[in-house]
Amino acid sequence: MIERHLHPSPDELQHQDSYTLEEAAHLLMIGVNSVRHAVFTGELPAQVVGHHIVAIDRHEILVWFLAQQGASGVG
Repeated sequence: MIERHLHPSPDELQHQDSYTLEEAAHLLMIGVNSVRHAVFTGELPAQVVGHHIVAIDRHEILVWFLAQQGASGVG
């Protein structure tokens, strides 16, 4: 029987160049709506087609997440 993973592990996610909305949220351990809001307000650059977030670049996620940590006084 073939084992199927619905969600890549955080270890696997760390090595990708880009992410789906769900993968980004899973990687950062935050809600999908938080990532979606950041994309649609322009805080987090992403490839968007219509109202669908197609891909978010790994570098952009890192820059955005670190800025969020700094703004909240964490780190």
